[in-house]
Order: sequence, then C-alpha cells, then structure tokens
Amino acid sequence: MPGVILVTGSTGRIGREVAFGLVLKDIQLRAMVHNGAGNEWLNWSNVETVMGDFAKPETLDAALRGIDTAFLLSSAAAQQVELQNAFIDACVRNGVKHVVKVSAIGADASSPCRFMRWHAETEAYLAASGMRATILRPNLFFDGIVTSKATIVSKNVINGALDPKTRVSMVDSRDVAAVAAVKLLEAAGPNETLEVTGAQALTQPDVAGAVSRLVERPVVYEQLSVDDYVSVLREAAVPAEIAQGIAELHDWYNAGGGERVVDTVERVAGKTPTALDDYLFRISRKLGHG
Repeated sequence: MPGVILVTGSTGRIGREVAFGLVLKDIQLRAMVHNGAGNEWLNWSNVETVMGDFAKPETLDAALRGIDTAFLLSSAAAQQVELQNAFIDACVRNGVKHVVKVSAIGADASSPCRFMRWHAETEAYLAASGMRATILRPNLFFDGIVTSKATIVSKNVINGALDPKTRVSMVDSRDVAAVAAVKLLEAAGPNETLEVTGAQALTQPDVAGAVSRLVERPVVYEQLSVDDYVSVLREAAVPAEIAQGIAELHDWYNAGGGERVVDTVERVAGKTPTALDDYLFRISRKLGHG
C-alpha cells in the first residue's frame, strides 16, 4: 500500500471521482486544487487540501513534498506539454515513485491530431523520468453529450463532425477514475499503458436514439462540416487551438481509430463498463429532463 497519494484535478470530473474512490477506502490523500476551489474536501479527515499551479514550480514542490504516488491530469491547453512536464520534473525532485497519467487513446508522436501528439510527448517524458509510469488512454468520454444540451432542448438535435457511420467505444469518466484508483493503490509493478473504453462501439445516431428514449421524444444526429463544427465550438467560447484539435480528433475517429473495445474496466476495476442508457439516466437533469 503506497503512502500519501496526490491527486491533481481533484475538482474535475475524473479527478474528483478518483479522490472519492480513494477517501472512501480511508486512504491518506492530498487533493491539489487551483484558485481556491476544493471546499468539498474540507470535511474529510483523511484529505489534505493543497493549492497548486502547474505553471508555478514552487507550488508543485509544496504539493508533492512527502508524496509517494501522484495522479496527473490537466485540461487540454496549448501549454499542456510544458505544464505536465513541469509536474513530472517536480515529482522527480521530490522523490515520487509512481505517476499515473491520463492520456488519450491513439496517443502518438506522429499523429495528425495535436492532442495525441501532446500526450505522446509527455508519455515519453514520463517514461524517461526513472519513476514508475502508468499511462491510461481513455476513449471519447460520454460527458461530451452534455455539451449538446442546448440543441437537444431547443431543436431535438445533436450536432458534431463525426460521420453517422463512425463507431466509437465511448467511455464513462467514472470508469476511467475507477481504473486509476486501482492503479494508484498498487505498491509495485511495471511501467504499463492501458487503453480504457466502453463495452461497445456506438455511432452518433445510437447516442441520439438513447437520448430520445431518455427524454421521450425524437432526437436526431446531424453531421456538420468540420469548418461549421469549429465555428460552433468557437461560438461556445472554446479557444481556437482547442477547437481545431477537436476537429482533428473527429477526423481521426472518422478514420476508424476509436472503434476497438478493450476489457480494461472489467479486468482492472472489476466492474462492468457503464452502459450509455445508465450514464444518461444519471445525468438526465443536465439534459433538462427529470
């Protein structure tokens, strides 16, 4: 059993679930938060909240002091490689033994998708650090469905740049967190890279059909051109580089990259991957239903 575990992104959708999974096992946890967030951890006796900023090495040193194992996750950003590599440097300086990093399925230094190149660069940096490295490569998250709430409510439409025939083994972020929590608790083991997917590969019309069953009215999927989809993302205040990266990601999926299904959730976390209908029921209020 490792000593104190540091969880970055502890107020985000994956990091929060990782943290909850650990604190409920009475594990000593340090939750790294940013800009004063993280009050949800104040009432847990086995959780220490610490301020940390990937762009400020001195805060990382304070957060990592005395830590054996760390969970690495940050939002997609143009400076992602620089920021995550700085965290890895801080881990090395402070004697961390094991880092579990959330990457992305398809991570490759030669990928046409910038997100996958960014993750591949940091994967390589972590592997060269001398620490034990566990890489989790999840597929497209179910959570993206929530971004279509406005058009579902107003037009009964889900928009995207995926071809209607494209199949993607979408995964629940909670399942990714469950795998991460297991790996964080392993006292020893080899470097490894694990893809994390859902139980089946779904098309966007499959998703629209599931939403239709939930809201009890017809919802359809309409494919946009890549340029139009980027415009929609930009109108939703998504930064230009990230919007372009999402478009590149959809191109990669349309080429068949996200179709494969693996058993990591069941094999590692000991649970059946969350079904789409079950996920939608859980977040139904976010879609304006229930």
